[in-house]
Amino acid sequence: MDPIIACRTVTAAHVRWNIRDVGEGEPVLVLLHGGGIDSGQISYGTVLPRLARTHRVVVPDLPGFGDTPGDHRVSTVDAYVTSVISLISELGLNSVCLGGLSLGGGIALGIALHKPAWLRKLVLVAPYGLTDRIPYRRLTSFLVRHPQFSIRLGNWSVSRPRRAQWSLRGLLANKAALTPDLVSLVVAEAKRPEAGRAWQAIQRSEVTAQGLKTCYRNHLSAIEIPTLILVGAQDHLVSPEDCRQASQLMPHASLQIFERCSHWVPRDQPDLFVTAVEAFLDAD
Repeated sequence: MDPIIACRTVTAAHVRWNIRDVGEGEPVLVLLHGGGIDSGQISYGTVLPRLARTHRVVVPDLPGFGDTPGDHRVSTVDAYVTSVISLISELGLNSVCLGGLSLGGGIALGIALHKPAWLRKLVLVAPYGLTDRIPYRRLTSFLVRHPQFSIRLGNWSVSRPRRAQWSLRGLLANKAALTPDLVSLVVAEAKRPEAGRAWQAIQRSEVTAQGLKTCYRNHLSAIEIPTLILVGAQDHLVSPEDCRQASQLMPHASLQIFERCSHWVPRDQPDLFVTAVEAFLDAD
């Protein structure tokens, strides 16, 4: 049986979470997806079967993404941190390896600062929260000031296969990664009635006149959990240099920069991603 279809619903802190819970090995690896039009299967669908051969992998859809309904109480990065902590507690996962991509990486960093004793290892993939600089500042600020237009534009840009192909090129450097399966998953996610609303709420909270609200840079030295940071050399959203500086600030962090790779590392370079994550998790 394809392990990707092993899904179930868990209720935690009033949110009915949809999670993919696959594999039977140890340790437990919890993977958090990114923002925008995303879900657990969109970000990690190509790597889940391989990771599940040797690890138990728990991949939730964050509130407002995929098949997890939105919740107005969960609309800031801090609220997502609290909500994921509640989910991990509800699942009884007291010692986990936690990974996150982009927004999910920022949430993982927040959890590492709040619940370090819960975590054995940390995998940060082009993580949010390393800087207060706003990428594409003028465009981002305009879209935040016009939320309905932003939602309609974002959903329209991936609502048809050809549009989705064009839009996804900015997140992928490897042309072979832009598969029909990925395009169809993104198009289906964009057609959900609430698609884009959770992401827009997060942006309204995060984008301020002073810069991005959530920046953990001054707290990274307190994270003593063994950490692997992965980033693409062609990432235009999360700077490889910011990731390099973060790896130097964290006492037990290592950094891998993948060539011919942009922001969406698990999709862009799935083989390199799986190899790096498995080696890190298996190391003493």
